[in-house]
Amino acid sequence: MATVEFEASVKNGVIEVPAAHQGDLVEGGKVKVIVLTSTTTAKRGLIAELMANPIQLDNTTPLSREEVHDRSL
Repeated sequence: MATVEFEASVKNGVIEVPAAHQGDLVEGGKVKVIVLTSTTTAKRGLIAELMANPIQLDNTTPLSREEVHDRSL
């Protein structure tokens, strides 16, 4: 099994193999892919995602400060 290494950008969920390496591939052949992402492009956590894109609900009433801290529930 031949090994090649290259950096690429993901566009619409697709990673394009550089032209220099395309000749090493057989159409319809199988390849083993290992993806290493940099920390700057790694997926955000759920909390960060929700803070950036809050879920909008209709007819909701925010909790009061007392309700938020009420431990009797």
